[in-house]
Amino acid sequence: MKTRQGFVSNSSTSSFCIYGAEVDVGIVADFMNVIFEKDAEFNKKIKSSGFAGMQEAINDSSIFEYVHIVEQYLSKEAGKGFSVHYISGCEDYCYIGRSYSSIADDETGGDFKKSVSETISKFFGKEIKVKHIEEAWNDC
Repeated sequence: MKTRQGFVSNSSTSSFCIYGAEVDVGIVADFMNVIFEKDAEFNKKIKSSGFAGMQEAINDSSIFEYVHIVEQYLSKEAGKGFSVHYISGCEDYCYIGRSYSSIADDETGGDFKKSVSETISKFFGKEIKVKHIEEAWNDC
């Protein structure tokens, strides 16, 4: 019989560390609606997933699907590995940004932060402030 030496966890703990912003779910919903009207590919993805609106997504717990679609769109448009995190039970906002592991070899820290700030401003508004974000939670 083998004995495991080291850390073992059966919990549903999760965490992330990004440079980005807390964006109100209403702003994310507005973003989805604008893109839904302007981008045929995005429109097709939304329709195929049965999107009925962000509030309905929150109510029926399918928001994770829609957050993933926003993440795909941002990565396609910004090309920098953006991620969108939504923590169940925190229905007021999503975390949107880039992981530090996405910094390119030829990208400085200043370039990285500027890229994140410009992308978030472009898609979600200039009033949203970017910062270092670390979150961890346990659904047990």
